[in-house]
Amino acid sequence: MNDADSSFLISCFSSKTQPLFQYCKLQRYYGNAKLTQRMPKINNDIENTDLVLTESIRYDPQTDMIACPGCGRLSPPDRSTCIYCGRELPVTEASRNVAPKHFRRPEGWENGFNVVFVSVAEDIGKVNPEILADALSLDVKTVTKILDLGGPLPVFRAASETDAMRLSTYLRSNGLACAIVADKTLSVDAPPRRIRRVDFLGEAIKLTLFNTGDVVEASRENVGLFVTGAIIETKTETAEKRKRGKSEVLDQAEVSSDETVIDIYLRDETTGYRIIAGGFDFSGLGAKKTLLAVNNMKALTEELFKFAPDAKQVDYLERAAVLDQVWEPDERTTVDGVQRIGFGKTAVKRTGRASNLRQFTKFSRMHRHLL
Repeated sequence: MNDADSSFLISCFSSKTQPLFQYCKLQRYYGNAKLTQRMPKINNDIENTDLVLTESIRYDPQTDMIACPGCGRLSPPDRSTCIYCGRELPVTEASRNVAPKHFRRPEGWENGFNVVFVSVAEDIGKVNPEILADALSLDVKTVTKILDLGGPLPVFRAASETDAMRLSTYLRSNGLACAIVADKTLSVDAPPRRIRRVDFLGEAIKLTLFNTGDVVEASRENVGLFVTGAIIETKTETAEKRKRGKSEVLDQAEVSSDETVIDIYLRDETTGYRIIAGGFDFSGLGAKKTLLAVNNMKALTEELFKFAPDAKQVDYLERAAVLDQVWEPDERTTVDGVQRIGFGKTAVKRTGRASNLRQFTKFSRMHRHLL
């Protein structure tokens, strides 16, 4: 075996790589046939070579690694499932002190479990944003902004309650008090009931429901939460021409819309009521009503806050950028088929739509759940 072979083998077996990866490196270097012939020689050379460990071993196999209850093989303590068979690993003393990684992130349609930052723990000293950023797979700037905004704010969405509990425990040991809220609890598919008008009756308010005209009266003390924000929707239409396997954009148009929204939650129920600027009757404002909906929504918000000063007030828009890291806005693209765009010209038209409606509803319901 020449010097180049020896150097390559030392690099393979002195690293922290798994045995399977070591074998793959040898296979790529020698090929299948040569590898079989050289294995005796390789083993002999390795036994007679003074290998130098240039990097420290991250986890001690005896004290840190976790034995899988299924296949019996060892996995690092920062994993929640076995690296070989995928079975859930038990929680050990070593895993409690290590930032959990490699969690499976659930799809949007799956029932996830949200780790929600509530507050900074009082019994913990200075919080280290770098440690939190590593655990949450976020950048330090985002974590710092989360701490400045304060909770409740979702910081991670896990596929299982076990993963969420494990991450929550680690974050608690590093200064963040967290709660776990399941997607099912937020009931996004049953949004707050839309209301058409609000009337102020001294010690109570009268909410008139949209379409049905049913009336709900709520006392000042029963109003517990206001969540203000906006529903932002974007529609993008693109005309593409495909030629020789490549796409060329011929035309693109984008239309955006946003409507101011106020969610009102009573203390004795969880569904809530929603005011959307479009189609709302602002007659309840009396003399404060103007010709512009944006001014009317501002005046209505002020009147609601004045009516129930003890109710919690939350602004969605100042937290929207942070929410995008955990709850991405809904996006979907549809192909409208081949359409004529001019004399003798055709193109494939696509329509993309994006909306933060579900994200806003999740955020609103999360605050009501933690009220």
